[in-house]
Amino acid sequence: MDSMKTLNAYITGLKELDEYLKNEEIIEFYSISRKALDLLYHRTIVMLSPLNLLIVKTYGGLNPAYLNTFKRILKTEVDIGIRRAFKAEEIAESIKAFEEDKDLIIYNPYGFRKFYAKLIGAIKARRARTIIFSSMNRKKEGSMLGLHIAHTVIEIKEYKRGLGFKFIKSPIIDEIEIKIPLNLILNNYKIELTNWLI
Repeated sequence: MDSMKTLNAYITGLKELDEYLKNEEIIEFYSISRKALDLLYHRTIVMLSPLNLLIVKTYGGLNPAYLNTFKRILKTEVDIGIRRAFKAEEIAESIKAFEEDKDLIIYNPYGFRKFYAKLIGAIKARRARTIIFSSMNRKKEGSMLGLHIAHTVIEIKEYKRGLGFKFIKSPIIDEIEIKIPLNLILNNYKIELTNWLI
């Protein structure tokens, strides 16, 4: 990543988070709450568009209704290049097949330990930002891959009326948790999602 392109200062569109992420090249978000993870995941896709997306699962991994919701919330269009990796050995090759200088989101990349070296190499060879989203309980099942490769690792926690973002690893901030109300994540948009986490 010696010749990185200029990084976009806006990642999630949540200034409380982006202030600490704007200069980071490799970021990981993980959570035991699928709905909490997917809320930020879809918001980030729309916020960073145009970008590339690699989904490591046979089906699912992208909800058109959530994308359309955040398109309305953020008043923007979505331009995504999407690939799926169905087998462990396809992950690194899929990453290499994307443009090196366009932001990449990787969804659910863990679970294939013997291919971690190739995965790390493919991510480090990129010249743009890479963001990893993984639904996992790191204490029970998580690999240490994210902690080794990502510059910043954040655990997303689900609360009654919002989300908490705990910085597990960061080069510029101690292990703190930032709580953001759901209405701010949704930009006060009055939709059915407002009942989602409440």
